[in-house]
Amino acid sequence: MTLPASARRLSAAVQGIDGFLFQPRSRTPLRFMRIAFGLFLVGYFTGLHPLAMMLYGTDGLVSRGGEFPLSRIVRPQLFHLLSDHSDRVVWLVTGGGIASGLWLASGFFSRLAPCVVWLFVSSVVTVIPGNSGDLLVMSFATYLAVAGLAGHLVVGGKTPRNHLPATADGGGPGATLETATETPGLPEVPAAGKACRGLPAVLSIAGGQAVPAWSIRLFQVQLVLVYFFSGYHKLANDAWYRGTALHYIAGQTFWSRYDLSHLDDWPVITSALTTAVLLFELVAFPVLVWVRPWRIPILLAGVVFHVAIYVTMRVFTFHQIMMLYYLAFLLPEDWQAIAGLCEPLRKLLARHR
Repeated sequence: MTLPASARRLSAAVQGIDGFLFQPRSRTPLRFMRIAFGLFLVGYFTGLHPLAMMLYGTDGLVSRGGEFPLSRIVRPQLFHLLSDHSDRVVWLVTGGGIASGLWLASGFFSRLAPCVVWLFVSSVVTVIPGNSGDLLVMSFATYLAVAGLAGHLVVGGKTPRNHLPATADGGGPGATLETATETPGLPEVPAAGKACRGLPAVLSIAGGQAVPAWSIRLFQVQLVLVYFFSGYHKLANDAWYRGTALHYIAGQTFWSRYDLSHLDDWPVITSALTTAVLLFELVAFPVLVWVRPWRIPILLAGVVFHVAIYVTMRVFTFHQIMMLYYLAFLLPEDWQAIAGLCEPLRKLLARHR
């Protein structure tokens, strides 16, 4: 019996969502993200230590009668569980955060380490006044903890069982995953039955066995939504809507690292840059990053975008953590493509040695 057109469309939509969330993907990006985020946390907690000491140290504002956070959030907070006014607790939280970052980067006990990281990150993001960058650090830690609990960060382990889509011939999900390769560095497709048939051989590079896509999608969707709603809310501001926002930003000195006031003499340029930012956040990145031929160019454009802002403006944490989210869109073959883009520079440097 032929299904009605509406039923066929619904079936296609369900299959599309199922493929988007559960299609086998290399776990290599997750491993790069785990290592990069762990190292990032070393600098993150080191930078937060003076602020934490000012607020929660023995002679800090809290011990003198102040109260933080201004709006309480129900999450585990080591500052409140242990003490609100002790230098030892500040050292414990920030030092523990640094140690948890190194532990995460090492790959040992990869199910437990992300949860410990989440506890320390939650303790500082909740109680220390921050910005959107700190909230993105919290989101990154949360998603990584979920991926870790699902076994997607396991170093050198097998592909998790019972997580891959059912095969077309009626076999159960991941029915033959017990034969998945465990040998890192061999360019072989993981022997995961028909569910993994057709995966490119590069998936197994550096032990990058396949895992369901949903853990990577958490980071990807978060990044796309951050850009889109950032541009959407900018449009509610009259200066952004009229294309004059960067004209006023260039004229102020509080957030600028350098004197950019000379750009005010070129309103055409500041207006064009304002429009370019809106187009990048609202359309270019949220759409083109899903188009395979445009993925690397748009990611490189995003790197240039964030580096330029970081170099010229006093905006902390946000740009570093945003570029860590970029790793979710890079597959092993994308790293090879990036290396190919750098090949002319490598040859030029080799020629001048």
